[in-house]
Amino acid sequence: MTAEEVTSGVYEATFGPTLSHAYNSVAFAELNSAKADTIRYLSIGDNKPRCGIIFGEREGKLISGFSAPFGGFDYVKRLTTDIMMEAARALTGFLKGVSASIVLPPEFFDSSHNAMARYALVSAGWQDETLVNNHFDLTRGPYESVIDRAARKRLRKSENSGASFEPVGLDRAYAVIAENRRMRGYPLAMSLEEVLSTSPITLTRGYAVSYNGADIAAAIVNDISAEVSQIVYWGDNGLSQEVLGMKLLASKLYEHYRAEGRRYLDIGPSGTWGELSPMLSFFKEHVGASTTLKHRLSLQQS
Repeated sequence: MTAEEVTSGVYEATFGPTLSHAYNSVAFAELNSAKADTIRYLSIGDNKPRCGIIFGEREGKLISGFSAPFGGFDYVKRLTTDIMMEAARALTGFLKGVSASIVLPPEFFDSSHNAMARYALVSAGWQDETLVNNHFDLTRGPYESVIDRAARKRLRKSENSGASFEPVGLDRAYAVIAENRRMRGYPLAMSLEEVLSTSPITLTRGYAVSYNGADIAAAIVNDISAEVSQIVYWGDNGLSQEVLGMKLLASKLYEHYRAEGRRYLDIGPSGTWGELSPMLSFFKEHVGASTTLKHRLSLQQS
């Protein structure tokens, strides 16, 4: 098995029909090409393509997921573990001294291929780092069945407050998020313009919880595959804290995407690589989220 660099057109024709997720699309990579020195499209196979991966190159290092929460592999059809191991060896050999990292989707995302990729890359000499990630498993049933009694009591308080939930424009949702990050002193990675320009690819939607005519909490959500949506940003703006707007937002998003037939709603990491944020993790688990890991596989070469 060998790896070879191909054009964006060839990559799209080969892997586009069975794309793993929206962040792995050629359109997404090209839209964010200014965030890398160059984009490299690799196809790995024997007598036919088996899998592919997109890297953004920065200062000589290749990064899969260079402009997204994760990247990883695309597949023409489902692989077996032994074929994935051959593909990982071929990729490692192709890199020939170049350092690289691959941020895989969270473990719940295509769990079989995900596990194969981790095992194959580690077997080929890549180092594995982990990050705690949370998601709503929408197959577990109605929202109230996945939270405890105390959480249900707080949700009732929010529901009885008169607060309302509705889909809103991305600019309106973004305004709440921007204020949340300003209050907390956290950076906001994407500008409103970037959210808007990405939205046709990721099918981005905005939502808000309002109380007495003012937005108090909001979310920006991407549809990244047929089964998975992802909360890219969510938060409150400090108004009417007694209403518990985030509790209502969590419940409404869960039920909204469950009604659409989605299996999972990814709500992102609770910390950084190798370090947990206890407060963030507690909040997410308290509103009914499940916990898995996200993996970053790194190949350090000189």
